[in-house]
Amino acid sequence: MAETGGLPAHLCKADAYRLYGRSDVDRWIEEKLIIPAIINGKVSTKFFDRIQLERIARSSNRLTYLPVADR
Repeated sequence: MAETGGLPAHLCKADAYRLYGRSDVDRWIEEKLIIPAIINGKVSTKFFDRIQLERIARSSNRLTYLPVADR
């Protein structure tokens, strides 16, 4: 739907936190799995590409994730 204009192409950081969880989004940023969106030729630290977020959320990206007992 994002490609057809039904959804915005970018999500703000607050919406990403709400949809995917703050700890996951912060870990993805720290591990450089997601990068800030480029809007009008400038890198935005507050927006992320929606499709990129969805791909990361669906993929197995738990390489550095620790179980609760090990934290």
